[in-house]
Amino acid sequence: MPAALLGAAIAGAAAAEGEGLRPQGGESLVLLARVPVRLMLATRIRPPMQDAAPRTLEGALVGYRQPDGAVTIYLFRESPEALPSGPDSPAAQAHLQDAMATMLAVLNRREGGATAAEVTRLPDYRHAPRGGPAFRCVRTRRVIAAPPQSAPGEWERSDHLCVTGLRGRFLKLRATFQHPTQQREVLRRYFTSMAGQVAAILDRPE
Repeated sequence: MPAALLGAAIAGAAAAEGEGLRPQGGESLVLLARVPVRLMLATRIRPPMQDAAPRTLEGALVGYRQPDGAVTIYLFRESPEALPSGPDSPAAQAHLQDAMATMLAVLNRREGGATAAEVTRLPDYRHAPRGGPAFRCVRTRRVIAAPPQSAPGEWERSDHLCVTGLRGRFLKLRATFQHPTQQREVLRRYFTSMAGQVAAILDRPE
């Protein structure tokens, strides 16, 4: 992915498709339907759907894909009590650590006896977009084989996870990218820019 990625992000202008969704998926599904079909360089795979995860009281998710990776956006409640805004509540911090532990377990799983490079957890960080809620974020990397006809040098798979509290709910973004190692920070900035854009869309007045 070129360094000009951030400036090339496509401004999604598609109309929200949330009308009539409230009975099936609750308020989270209605809100998540505001996120446009085109989000920066990613394209929505299918309309938002109800999140049926065991601990989710009410929630929705939507997936996006782009040439070098994929992003999933989650908006949900785990209890009737409203989650405080921002990433610093005990519930938000606990959820991020639980989600990170699950992600590491999945990434380190060996299937069919195949060997792969170990997953390395990179330093956690905080992202505070201008005019929006801050996020707490974690990420990992794994060295992978370079794709055919790719640029020379080391390649890696990076996995990203950011969480915050928004409108009384958890807002979580999970992404996976494959890229040259030297572009790691470009991808991190791209992902956090996407997180800030999603939060702004979901938090705007109705």
